Amino acid sequence: MQPITAEMLLCPCCHTGQPDQRLIASLNHLQNDLGTQLQINSGCRCPKHNADVGGAPNSKHLSGIAADITAAGRSPLELYLAADQQPLFHDGGIGLYPLDFIHIDVRRERARWYRQASQDHPITDYLHHADAS
Repeated sequence: MQPITAEMLLCPCCHTGQPDQRLIASLNHLQNDLGTQLQINSGCRCPKHNADVGGAPNSKHLSGIAADITAAGRSPLELYLAADQQPLFHDGGIGLYPLDFIHIDVRRERARWYRQASQDHPITDYLHHADAS
């Protein structure tokens, strides 16, 4: 597996950004725990790229503390549950985008959600539904 590096997290349109070292370390721990390569869909974003992809005006991607990820052979729910076990993500943010990817960040307060039909919902609603299936 290739280690996650700061270069992998730079803005794709202008190759700028300052990825947080805590984010890089946590991504590498997650990757090692899963035993599979993480794919970085989105890391740092400049304001223009953030607007182009429909990112929130206060997106954590703008400050280099967030990434959207996938992993071959792993569902977004599996990634969410694995990320939730990582110490630096425990107090950070994890968003489940059930059809595509997860968002993870190293903000200083715990936040959990899932996105459906362009709206964020409490993750407990999704997990309760998934447990019932």
